[in-house]
Amino acid sequence: MRVLVIDPDSARAALVAEGLAGVDPLEVRHRPSYDEAEAAAFAPDVVVVATESPDRDTIDSLRDASLANPRPVVMFVDRSEPGLAEA
Repeated sequence: MRVLVIDPDSARAALVAEGLAGVDPLEVRHRPSYDEAEAAAFAPDVVVVATESPDRDTIDSLRDASLANPRPVVMFVDRSEPGLAEA
């Protein structure tokens, strides 16, 4: 399984990767922000976004990328503005 972890905090990204330790085979790649060209080159099976507060650009980029190449996206946030998830 290929997992792309998007998180500006490398320590928190390491915790996400550690939580996947039982998955075999596993390839995890960490990036501080989402970049569609990098994601397309890596071709992840799932994208995990962990952030304190998601910005609209990240969410829009993930939505647009999912239209062209559907894949599961999991997002963990500490806080977000009201209505952002629904939008």
